[in-house]
Amino acid sequence: MESVFKTKIHNRVLIFLVHTNRYAFKSQSRLARDAGVSKSAVSRLVTGQSLPLFVTVTRITKAIEKAIGKKIDPRELLSKTNCYPTPTVCQIVGCKGCCYTKSSFQSLPLCR
Repeated sequence: MESVFKTKIHNRVLIFLVHTNRYAFKSQSRLARDAGVSKSAVSRLVTGQSLPLFVTVTRITKAIEKAIGKKIDPRELLSKTNCYPTPTVCQIVGCKGCCYTKSSFQSLPLCR
């Protein structure tokens, strides 16, 4: 059985942040303030250094929903397998496609 402390959680939080006007500049600080969590909690989540608490994920999801003007499932932000219900953030936010879906932010296969 895999230890919860060794579990790697993949996330697309940073990709969502760059797709918003609100978080395009000083993204992690603003997200932390809007979500009511610490900057270090957001930083650890974005860099994959820790497993986030449920309450942290919920608050971050709500802040991102407000910024993009759409409801999103938290599974669009975090994944144990690096596979998400919607392949790209561009599809969720209505972007026509951009540099954040290529190279370092490549699109991922659709989970089945």
